[in-house]
Amino acid sequence: MIDRPTFEESRSGLAGAERALAGRPDELGARVAVAEARLAHAHNLFYRKALGEMHRLGDEVDQSGELATETDLGPARAAFADAEVQYHAAVEAFDAAIELDPDDAALHAGRARSLRGEAAAVHFGTRDTLRTVELRRAAVAAFERVLELEPDAVEHAVDAAAHMADLAGAYRADAARAWLERAVWISERALEPDPPHERGLGLLTVDLHRLADVQQPDEALASHERILEVEDRLLDLDRSPWRLERTASTWLSRGRFLLDRGLPQLAAGCAERALGILREAESADERAESVWGRSALFARAHRAAGDAEVQLGRMDEAAGSYRAAIDAFTTHIEAPERGAAPNLPSKWPNPTAHRERGTLRLRLAELLIGTGRGDEARPLLVGAREDFGRAHRSVGGERMLQLLADRVGEVLGLIGGAGGS
Repeated sequence: MIDRPTFEESRSGLAGAERALAGRPDELGARVAVAEARLAHAHNLFYRKALGEMHRLGDEVDQSGELATETDLGPARAAFADAEVQYHAAVEAFDAAIELDPDDAALHAGRARSLRGEAAAVHFGTRDTLRTVELRRAAVAAFERVLELEPDAVEHAVDAAAHMADLAGAYRADAARAWLERAVWISERALEPDPPHERGLGLLTVDLHRLADVQQPDEALASHERILEVEDRLLDLDRSPWRLERTASTWLSRGRFLLDRGLPQLAAGCAERALGILREAESADERAESVWGRSALFARAHRAAGDAEVQLGRMDEAAGSYRAAIDAFTTHIEAPERGAAPNLPSKWPNPTAHRERGTLRLRLAELLIGTGRGDEARPLLVGAREDFGRAHRSVGGERMLQLLADRVGEVLGLIGGAGGS
């Protein structure tokens, strides 16, 4: 976690730097000090105040179940506007410093970060898409200048790639792909140091995921393979539970990609690999909060295994995997209700977990009916109907939930008409 100064500290630091600049307006060091102080204060406004307001509002929405109004969003929008002003002032301050030393890569990097911050403030505040893209393009151009000045600086390369990936999100198809390919090419520099640049490797996996989404299937498969290679390098640097969970999630994404392309045997192997990694994480961290959070990942992994086993015709194994997934979702749902740990979320029922468990119960029930085990299906269908009813309390998605509930009724009707066979 980044250790940011308090508001008082950043305000005081900026005021002091501006006083010094007033007495030495043509001194490079004084201009740099003001630029860095403005950027630090802008970060404070953005991360502490503006995002803090958004998180507070999100908690209120979670508790009330009602959508936020424009009035509710007012304080956050005002905070983003304040941050935008400060980021813009930081850009101007770095420009003033660059006038005195145009070949200082660090000054161009500060200017790029200020532009990226201003783009983020505009994006979250006014939602002005054209202005956001304009600022992101300017940030990329600033970092390309940094790379011209210091081509061997890995830290700058990592930051430049992050800016390019940001910009890709504003484009479609070939244009997005071009920016992502450039981001991946630059991010590969993170592998050059010994040991590799850890943050850069993490960003490389993100960029590769995004690139795979816009590639043709064969190219996307190669990108997924590359992601797993990079994840292995990250595990060499860090086998913490958090990193293990991230790697397991990557294996699940690859498995879904393979399953969607008719490769269930390979997809099943990905699910099994993910489960093995999650078990390693479980043995390293058995705190109640961690077990609760990891249970949703276990549920995804068991469900992925079941989906692959169905396509392979291994129905008994699929039934076992789906049951394991349902059990994992049950852990995720019931731990907070039992008060298993004081830091678990307090807003329950959990609509998403109930919807997913209900969908799995329905899927398993239909599988059991198809294999002549209708009696085992009945309690699953009753449970699914209860899950969908509880999930209905969530904001939105009522139509989908009603369709699922209707399907449960149809299947229960089939069991009744078959005499429970």
